[in-house]
Amino acid sequence: MKFMIVRTWEPHESVEIAKRRMEKGRMAPEGIKVLGEWLATDGGTQFVLIEADSDMACWNWSFRWGDLGENRSFNVIEVKDDEGTQLS
Repeated sequence: MKFMIVRTWEPHESVEIAKRRMEKGRMAPEGIKVLGEWLATDGGTQFVLIEADSDMACWNWSFRWGDLGENRSFNVIEVKDDEGTQLS
């Protein structure tokens, strides 16, 4: 299953987020493969596309960052155009 994780945080949380990421990395649990990661240019929003064995693995990862900002996850599917070509 693929999920889009959207994390948002307040400016004062940026220092702690950066520190934790440098010290502990992504902290992704077993069963999660990161397919892509983006930061909004405003610095307060992160988008992570993952492949997860289960929605529980996705939830476990969000929980590890839950004390810093808000984490939302969406189960997503790839979209194809009318000819069956994948749009990405």
